[in-house]
Amino acid sequence: MKFLFVLFFTTVFCGISADLDKKWWKNTEIYDIVVSAYKDHDGDGFGDFEGIISKLDYIKELGVNTIKLSPIFSWSEGISPPYPIDDFKNTHLSAGSLDDFDNLIAEANARGMRVILDLVINHCSIEHEWFKKSQNKIEPYANYFIWTDNIKDEDLSESQVWNQDETRKQYYYHRFDKSTADLNLKNGAVKKEIKSIMKFWLDRGVSGFNLLHAEAYIEAESAKEKGYPSFLEIENRPESYEFVHEIREFIDKYNEEEEGSERILIVEEKPVPEYPNLQGNHTYPMAHMVWRTVFQKDDDDVYWYFKSANIKGVINNIMEANEVGPTMFILEDSTLTRTPNRFQDRQYLDVWLTTLFTLPGIRHIYYGQEIGLSSWKFSPVQTTAMHWDETINSGFTESELIMYSPNVDYWKVNVKKLKDAEYSTLKSVRDLLHLRKSKVVQYGDLNTYAISEYILAFTRSHGKEKLITILNLSNVLHEVNLKRDIPERISGKVQVVSSSPNSIHRKGDIIGQKSVVELRPVSAVVLRV
Repeated sequence: MKFLFVLFFTTVFCGISADLDKKWWKNTEIYDIVVSAYKDHDGDGFGDFEGIISKLDYIKELGVNTIKLSPIFSWSEGISPPYPIDDFKNTHLSAGSLDDFDNLIAEANARGMRVILDLVINHCSIEHEWFKKSQNKIEPYANYFIWTDNIKDEDLSESQVWNQDETRKQYYYHRFDKSTADLNLKNGAVKKEIKSIMKFWLDRGVSGFNLLHAEAYIEAESAKEKGYPSFLEIENRPESYEFVHEIREFIDKYNEEEEGSERILIVEEKPVPEYPNLQGNHTYPMAHMVWRTVFQKDDDDVYWYFKSANIKGVINNIMEANEVGPTMFILEDSTLTRTPNRFQDRQYLDVWLTTLFTLPGIRHIYYGQEIGLSSWKFSPVQTTAMHWDETINSGFTESELIMYSPNVDYWKVNVKKLKDAEYSTLKSVRDLLHLRKSKVVQYGDLNTYAISEYILAFTRSHGKEKLITILNLSNVLHEVNLKRDIPERISGKVQVVSSSPNSIHRKGDIIGQKSVVELRPVSAVVLRV
């Protein structure tokens, strides 16, 4: 057992006013679903809308009130990014029909839940009717895409963004795969089409959009003269975010004209000097919320996260972002390594989830994160079939043909087994998500304490309510004396309200008069004072 020499590194943040911020999206939890990998209802090996409907009660029981769907639009080939969409106002055949989608919206709304869509408007398939008409210079489609004939032959050998079209005898620009072509979002007619697409889905009951690839919306004119334009010419252009502002104005006008709760716009936070805050301000609104990734350093140094001072810095960044406006922090998604793979241990997932879920702001749960779903160990593909039970194909489908296979550990890491277990990541996540409904989590002030090199604590306070979250990031057992190590007044009954599955202390336990909390290696506990 190891006792602590206390290092009081403290940061204080004031909470958000509960009276001023009651809009639904400012404290929501977003459950992120890859439709094709979640639940197959019709037996074709692909997840679908009906499959999601069959699991809405499960999602609701978790404590989630918003679901976000991966791109659902009709596409002509493949099933993964960059989504070569051939019809923006229809659904992909494997996901189900528009009637099935409408049924999903109705069933979600009946449970008090909302649906947000990932929206791809940067590009479309070269099989889209717009592109075919643009190839033949049929108006008004002739300039719906980015065409040029100024590329030098010697530049084309290494070009990854230009492809020659034999029909038009010009080159079309594709930021992603050559099966797609980037839309000319400087063209007013194209912008009108985009707004028509958004209205189509808003009218069907969608509560908002997550804009994918917004950083690549508009390119510099100089890009048309180079086989391989520079990054600064094709991404994070201020013009791209000016279009985000234009979309926000469209959403705001829709909210004014239509009944119902506020529809929202989400964008990844990739600020540029002209727009350091992609949420804008009252006079120049942009996204309602932005999202960031956390615990995913570029240099992939996982040991960096074992130091309490570093995690304290992560928390400070979260709080500073939330002071600007609601921020959604993403631990995992379809482009990021699953946490159990990244840290080679599911216990770190439990620690990070406990950290994120007891801080203010919007919380994001990537499907399967609540059970510790991991990816195939030797595969770069992060998408795995959801593990529902230990039957064949993890209960995802009864089909012998399957788009996404479950991981090899599905027999022991699945919803049914973890739901029946005495202690599990699933039960911990459910406790944390329900705890997030409390005012102390949504609006409480924050104090953080780097107690030692590997022990971090933070408190949330709102009125007479106080929560204490303590993390042990080391590989040895530690003791924390609340009265000695937390420089705040700790009095009265101290009760455990949530703990990681490997914790010594369990939900409902009362911490004794000595106020000593024991923490196993890589564990977390949340206390109510």
